[in-house]
Amino acid sequence: MKRMSFAYLLLFLLLLAPLPVRAEITVTVANGSSLEISYLYMDSGDSGMGSSMNLVPGNKINMNDGDAKALKELKVYAGTKCYTFEALNLQGPKQLVRFELAEDGSPMLVTGDKAKPATPKESFDVEAGPIYDNEHAKKRCPEVLADWLAANPGNEAEWTGNWATTAEGEMSVCNIRIKKAASGTESSAGSTIRGKASPMVPEGTAAVDFSKVTSAGTIGDLRALNITEGSHPFSNEFFLPVTFAKTTWLARISPENGGEYFAKPADVCPVRSATLHAVTSADDLKNTLLALSSAGYRPWFAYVKEGEKMDIRDAESFWDKSEATQADTEETMAETSAAIYNMGEPASLDALYIPAQNWDEAVAGGNPAVPVIRVHITSGKNISLIWMANGSMLIESCRE
Repeated sequence: MKRMSFAYLLLFLLLLAPLPVRAEITVTVANGSSLEISYLYMDSGDSGMGSSMNLVPGNKINMNDGDAKALKELKVYAGTKCYTFEALNLQGPKQLVRFELAEDGSPMLVTGDKAKPATPKESFDVEAGPIYDNEHAKKRCPEVLADWLAANPGNEAEWTGNWATTAEGEMSVCNIRIKKAASGTESSAGSTIRGKASPMVPEGTAAVDFSKVTSAGTIGDLRALNITEGSHPFSNEFFLPVTFAKTTWLARISPENGGEYFAKPADVCPVRSATLHAVTSADDLKNTLLALSSAGYRPWFAYVKEGEKMDIRDAESFWDKSEATQADTEETMAETSAAIYNMGEPASLDALYIPAQNWDEAVAGGNPAVPVIRVHITSGKNISLIWMANGSMLIESCRE
């Protein structure tokens, strides 16, 4: 009886004892670069966590680590490179950082109040008269910027590289960003941390035609092409430079069933998918869409997302347009793609292309087990492609 009373007393005392404070940090990462961020990894020194994403230029994301109290290292995967910031000591519980690229392409991490998203006054459009294409914009927008600076002495500003047509053949605008206000003071306090950039494949790795990847039976078939094995967070995946649509892309190749993760050697696993990233221009956008058509692919479904929350603004079911020809759908895709590609505000276009030879079967309700290509275009002039060996589930899901 006495033993029971002592046990209850001990339990009562334990319940009264204060619980240890749980370490936790929330890091808000804002994308201030022109690249789309595809993966983020943050390390506290004791633990780490990562997240796949499509963080378009101008947007931000919150990452929470419930077992950490500081941010010691941050890795940003964007385009064809990994950008690493080491020896950080950003204490919790909250941190706001903004990822940027300097003019020479080197990465910067802006911290503190200075990392707060720009206000509308810091980035704005200036009318420029008609602009006919990207090459014309490269000539005209610096002139517009010079005129604006002359009319607003004391300011430091730059052309963001974005422009848009507001009235076809009559008026376009150039997007201008203020770097320093006329007062001569920075817009907010904070610090800038320099990082390092590293390519995802060794320098000098020869690019191969993308058809060699799509025609490969297994990962083992690609060994002769000098594929690079990925490390964390891309373990059991492989990297290879490829050429497609007159452009060199970085392909991230994934085996079926995750390779060795399922106790099956990666070399005997079929190639499941390949994700392509590249630094592109307006000509590359046009060439990519033309190459998809030449390769026998046809738009099946597309949707557009915009704004801070990336809400779906519009969706198009091309398969449900019985009167539309392939040329009609390709023209729609070209116009919409160019508009999104050149936007200054956060936006993206996602489209599914299926083999034209399987079009009638799919329209009739079939879900053929055929390769498909997902096209992903964002503001800030980003293009990525995802080839999938079997797109039957995607074809079906687009009908829902």
